[in-house]
Amino acid sequence: MSLLRRAAGRIVGWAVEASATPPPGLRPGRDIDPQVLDGRPVVLVLLLGADDAAVQRTAQDLARTTAEGGPRALLVLDGPHFATARRAGVAADHVLSRDEWAQRHPGLPWGDYLDGELARLRRDFATAHVVALPPAGSAALDPAVLAEAMHPPARRGGRARAAWDRAVARVERRIDGGSA
Repeated sequence: MSLLRRAAGRIVGWAVEASATPPPGLRPGRDIDPQVLDGRPVVLVLLLGADDAAVQRTAQDLARTTAEGGPRALLVLDGPHFATARRAGVAADHVLSRDEWAQRHPGLPWGDYLDGELARLRRDFATAHVVALPPAGSAALDPAVLAEAMHPPARRGGRARAAWDRAVARVERRIDGGSA
């Protein structure tokens, strides 16, 4: 590790400690509040009953939205399409399909199970924003409608925080040899 990289890392570390938030670029996960990672909210995208092609198209659209500065998406699926979503760079979670639930728990309402799972995901990812897509995924929606649905209501104090996060990300990219 170069001397310049270590010095820059310390400076960024001090700045991050002073702002009391994790550095931008960390992935949501263990012991980290996903909402404070880079100032972007997390949106749960519910895609139930979709085939592999619909998941692929939707995951690509969600990855593009995130790359353009949109919110982070967590794709919630009821089928075995995790690899498809992850190849596109989108995090995915699983819920049981209505049929699987009926086979495992006959007589218990699937809607209550789904509500509980969504409540857990909203709590774990510190979000209240859920977008439910039809089984055809994003292909069934106009791109402008999807983009509007993906943006939850704005949070307070966003401009100064967003400017700070962008500046830190630019410095890190320059230090790592990337473009700013």
